Amino acid sequence: MQHLHNTYLELLLQVGVIGFVLAGVFIAALLWGLAQVFWTGRLAADLYLFLLLAFVLLSLWSPFDYRILHQDWRFYWLLLAGTAFSFSLLADNATDSEDASVGSPE
Repeated sequence: MQHLHNTYLELLLQVGVIGFVLAGVFIAALLWGLAQVFWTGRLAADLYLFLLLAFVLLSLWSPFDYRILHQDWRFYWLLLAGTAFSFSLLADNATDSEDASVGSPE
């Protein structure tokens, strides 16, 4: 058998329980950061729903196909995770600049 047709099982077998949990934590952190940016009003509702549903599509697709080794999956993941993470970075930078301006005398 070359590989399983379930991304979750394949990931569990290749990297073990610790790697599987770390991958889950990474995805949960991406979704949490995306939700925080949306709740603070820095992300439009339609873009938030698009990214959230893209994560849902990825999670529903994974039990039936193992595409991690293929170029199309890597590109899809880079677009999805990169976009979600970029909004979290903007939120972190915005709070840092707001904190810096609060203490500065005018």
